Amino acid sequence: MVQLKDLKTDKIIHVFNTHMPLSNIEKREANAHIIADIIETYAMQTAVIFTGDLNTFPTRLDLTGFPFYDGDYIHRILSKGSLKNSRERSLLCHFGSISTFTNSSTDVMPFQGTGTPGIFLGYIYVSKKVTVLTHAVEQGTVDGHFPSDHMPILIDFLIN
Repeated sequence: MVQLKDLKTDKIIHVFNTHMPLSNIEKREANAHIIADIIETYAMQTAVIFTGDLNTFPTRLDLTGFPFYDGDYIHRILSKGSLKNSRERSLLCHFGSISTFTNSSTDVMPFQGTGTPGIFLGYIYVSKKVTVLTHAVEQGTVDGHFPSDHMPILIDFLIN
């Protein structure tokens, strides 16, 4: 966590970041509960932004037994209090890809495509004291290749 202060308005914002484990749902669930509880104490008083690679896919009932198809559950844990997904809170719109994983639609290997629609591995959550204007996924490449297996997420926001 880092605390930042706007020098013009004196408003405070707390920024948190995490990288959740990929293959262990119990650890990911425990992390989500701990993060939500810690952040809630800050979010009641100041603006909060929480970013992270949650390493989880949206729930797929047709694919049981895979440890990373718990995204809807993890989202519910993180959103149980003041935090909300910035993509859902964006006032103007979402720009860019509708995925953050850089695989192609025919291959699960990263770095090779614009992603599988609906697969968001990275997230930005915000508290009530943050107004999200736009949400975007940056699809920039370097020499024709993605620099990471995840595309970066950006938001334009105001501190209330």
